[in-house]
Amino acid sequence: MNRNLLTLLILSSLIGLTVLASEAVGIRLYDRVATNLCISLVLVLGLQVFMGNSGILSFAHMGFMGIGAYTSAVLTIPAQMKGMALPDLYPFLQGVALSPYLAIAIGGAVAAFVAAAISYPLMRLSDAAAVITSFALLVVLYTVMTHWSQVTNGPRTLFGLPKATDLNLAALVAVLALGGALAFKESATGKLLRASRDDETAAAAVGAHIPHLRWRAFILAAFFA
Repeated sequence: MNRNLLTLLILSSLIGLTVLASEAVGIRLYDRVATNLCISLVLVLGLQVFMGNSGILSFAHMGFMGIGAYTSAVLTIPAQMKGMALPDLYPFLQGVALSPYLAIAIGGAVAAFVAAAISYPLMRLSDAAAVITSFALLVVLYTVMTHWSQVTNGPRTLFGLPKATDLNLAALVAVLALGGALAFKESATGKLLRASRDDETAAAAVGAHIPHLRWRAFILAAFFA
């Protein structure tokens, strides 16, 4: 059996066992902990897609997690609640109330789009310079989200979101993310990216466009986040 397929089956089985164990125990706290575990697993797999394959430490992905969260929140809060939850929201968004599942996917797409739009110049950096700029990007994203009160309500809380994410959904997404991360690892982009991690000069000598490879991984990692 293919090693990656075996890895996927084993780890997916562990996620499935976590779900079954939580349901068997029937304690709400355990269910919440298991759900958060699966959500965190998706974020970690996103970090693996970029950091594990490129060897470059990135702080920015927590910012992309925030972008996805706020996007899905704005798109799912019922219209009658938005006047209270987001009093300064732009008029064209006030009547929008999508399915939470669609909004989660759109949130990932928006995070990936933002990553694609702003990150390419940063992918030319390596070592300490890349780490410092990724932290600076996180600070910029945090500042924008904290002060863009029309969309995020600033530093204040949001309310009125419909409950959609349960343990089953979180586990399903975690399994899909696991499969996506393994597929990327074995793709041509993933292999070339790991080659550049081990020796940039040698990878460039065989035709690897290192900034573009990193950029692709960064976008996918932002989508996961």
